[in-house]
Amino acid sequence: MYIGNGNLEERVATKTFKLGKYTIYKGTRFNLLVSAFHLNENFYTNPTKVDLKRFMDRSNISKSNKSCAYMPFSLGQRICVGRYLAELVVQMILVAIINAFDITAPEDYEVGAIEGLSYGPDSFYLQIKPKYSPKK
Repeated sequence: MYIGNGNLEERVATKTFKLGKYTIYKGTRFNLLVSAFHLNENFYTNPTKVDLKRFMDRSNISKSNKSCAYMPFSLGQRICVGRYLAELVVQMILVAIINAFDITAPEDYEVGAIEGLSYGPDSFYLQIKPKYSPKK
């Protein structure tokens, strides 16, 4: 799971509520640290492990959707206006790549991870071979 640009989402409390030992009063501006959700063991097993199959498990998908734990484009009225376009473009690119190439990972290869201002793979290796011979 990667946390890209700015991890903070600014919000204004619409009602007074308790957050742990703190009271947030109605009208108070506060920031949500999105990576705190993304890297929380209450929502994801081994959250700091780069797990490419994380969202293929139906129980994880259902759990994260109900709790809003995974929100790369934010949520609510301030959701990213380009979200659906971005998702569609990514899908089109993936289909084109998968149609043109055989993609495999080396046997027994494990992805390493780095943590810092953002979180991502240390290195990631794939074997990519064209499915078709180039036309001459």
